[in-house]
Amino acid sequence: MGAGGSQQRCLGGATLWAPEAPCRKLTCEICGLVWLRDWRQVLDAAMDVHDGPHVSFVVTAPGADRLPWDESACAWRGPHRHDGKAGCRCSAVELAKWHAQAERNWTRLLQLVQQRVAREFGRRAPVIVRVWEPQERGAWHLHVVVSVKDSAGELLALRFGAHLRAEAGRLRFGDVLGFGLVDRSGRVNRKVYARGRSTGRYLAGYFVDDPTSRKASLLESVRTSSWTPRRVAWVSPKLTARSRVTMRVMRLSRRWWAARRRLCTYPDPTLYSPRELHTVWQLLGRVGGFKRQRHGRAAEKDASPSHGPA
Repeated sequence: MGAGGSQQRCLGGATLWAPEAPCRKLTCEICGLVWLRDWRQVLDAAMDVHDGPHVSFVVTAPGADRLPWDESACAWRGPHRHDGKAGCRCSAVELAKWHAQAERNWTRLLQLVQQRVAREFGRRAPVIVRVWEPQERGAWHLHVVVSVKDSAGELLALRFGAHLRAEAGRLRFGDVLGFGLVDRSGRVNRKVYARGRSTGRYLAGYFVDDPTSRKASLLESVRTSSWTPRRVAWVSPKLTARSRVTMRVMRLSRRWWAARRRLCTYPDPTLYSPRELHTVWQLLGRVGGFKRQRHGRAAEKDASPSHGPA
């Protein structure tokens, strides 16, 4: 965002720092980028505090039998084998039908799998993160992260993945890849991630443009996609309770940072808990939001009521 970006207006008519509620649409040039950056911070913080063993699964969209290729999109290539990486795309009509039910079908699939796991183990699989990611062919797939604390947790995750693969087709999903499952090369995936930080970086890597990544950013994909999930990412409340970094805290941090620079009015601190205000103080301290004006007379001036709450 260039100079004067704080005066640009989003699709909802609000500026970046205005008290009015922004549109918060991913397709918005202002709200989309800010939303993605906030979610990247939330996801990074959540996986940092977890920082324990976990496994991952990928629930893909159905194949060409249910999502046929759009022959007109790549007809210029002549006879060829369809591949999303080469520019081939799924049929827009069939893709729209699948996307219309994708989130609902995922909810049903997760509930069904968790019920079966609960019958076998007496408890549900501890799913800690779920992220939708667009594929190059136009469909979206899911990344699911499950926490495992010991060998019993690994067995539970193994059965979770097995049930997930068994029921995915019935609810119009494609293959399921991940821990304990045979991958496309014919090998069994036995990868258990020891630390949450690396997984968090991977999942958050496509939220904002990364020149070191081969993946297209989510913002770029959304602008060319005909559909966007209502909830692109979800993090377990147990993790956000420990990290204290939520979307609400990120919005408050941005507003407070702008108020310190007189770009907007201060938010009402009585609307937030002491825990949230303390987290905001920590976040702004990392970027110099408070440290820059903590010297001599400047500190006394900051304490003045005319400059809003400190």
